[in-house]
Amino acid sequence: MNFFSIHHIAITLMGYEMSWLELLATLFTVACVWLAMKKHILNWPVALVAIVLSYALFYQNELYADSFLQIYFFVASAYGWWYWSRPNAMLEELPVTQLTNSERLIWLVILIFGWIAATYFTMHLNIWWPQ
Repeated sequence: MNFFSIHHIAITLMGYEMSWLELLATLFTVACVWLAMKKHILNWPVALVAIVLSYALFYQNELYADSFLQIYFFVASAYGWWYWSRPNAMLEELPVTQLTNSERLIWLVILIFGWIAATYFTMHLNIWWPQ
């Protein structure tokens, strides 16, 4: 049996069978949060492992929207790791500004069309994806 299969059970807690994949994803996620709380740069690679494990878990359970969300988390975490690894990254201070009315309109249109596209996409994932 594949170690990373959701059918490879690690433990049973109160009647719930937890696979090794789910257990490892949970442990790596908890470790990531703890490392982030300590402001340790290793939280980023630990997060990437947790995200990959979570992607596999969600994909195997046919939770395709959740698995695609892991792709965003992966990209954001890779960027975070890169940004934190830069020597002067935390010294840079960016000013907070407001959007102009035309920028607000552009972002509103992007938001509306993005929402419609994401809704259509997630509604059809189970049809497009193999069972």
